[in-house]
Amino acid sequence: MIAILLAGCAVRPEIFTAPLQSSHATFFWKHEGGTLSGDAELTSDAMGNLLLRLSGSRLLLECRSMADGKFYAAGPLAGGTWSGEASQTPLRLTLWTAMAAAWRDAQAAKEGCQEVHTATYSAAIRRISGKILEITVKSADNGEVIALACGAWRAEHRPLH
Repeated sequence: MIAILLAGCAVRPEIFTAPLQSSHATFFWKHEGGTLSGDAELTSDAMGNLLLRLSGSRLLLECRSMADGKFYAAGPLAGGTWSGEASQTPLRLTLWTAMAAAWRDAQAAKEGCQEVHTATYSAAIRRISGKILEITVKSADNGEVIALACGAWRAEHRPLH
């Protein structure tokens, strides 16, 4: 019995690979029902996998965006739990998948401010001294906005969009 358990653990793929990077941020979310802000923690690895956790007085949202295109979201802001291909996410989660894509892009972004526009969203990235200070993602459809402000920039945070 123990051998079976050990064998099962040995073949279980790891979600994240070293080196891991972790960033703390403040999030701001403007949506049809109002606004919400709180704390965010982002963990990413060299493969491009990303874990995003949003919290206030409790965990509000946990998203896992994997480099292979898989996406997972759970918590009150996700409207329950969902997992599958990022390209197939329900409408309520599409801006969160866009935020994950913007975070990945920001890892290789040039210094200063940059914008990316797609058919479904626009993203603005501010990177100074090799550090991501802010990412703002705005829906092209409904005006929904998600902003993450990292590090010292958090105290003065104003979304880029």
